[in-house]
Amino acid sequence: MNAEPRIQVDQSEGVATLWLNRPHVRNALDSRLIEELGEALARLETDDSVRVVLLRGRGLGFSAGADLKELAALKPPAAGDWQRRATPVFDRLAEAPFPVVAVLHGFALGGGFFLSLYCDLRIVQQGTKLGFPPVAR
Repeated sequence: MNAEPRIQVDQSEGVATLWLNRPHVRNALDSRLIEELGEALARLETDDSVRVVLLRGRGLGFSAGADLKELAALKPPAAGDWQRRATPVFDRLAEAPFPVVAVLHGFALGGGFFLSLYCDLRIVQQGTKLGFPPVAR
């Protein structure tokens, strides 16, 4: 198991940057990343120095979406539990006491694009691929 944090936090002069930190799997959203994102948001909500939060992805893109390998290993009731655990974290983004800006580059697909929609604003680098690939299927 990789001990590297899945969410890294940088803070400077009122700006907190939350980095999705799984570049080796295109920042796929797994249950641990979602949990760490919720914990990081909870900490930042108590920090009066935070004026804005940037949500970014390490590596070649923002996020390729849900970790399909993790989801495939779950039996149907557990897969539903994954979504029920993720929803309050996504809601926390939308209800944060500071603006949350998703900074998208490379790709923001499926759950990664969905995650960005919970942010107050999205800044998108030219050429970034956005969308929900399962819809095309």
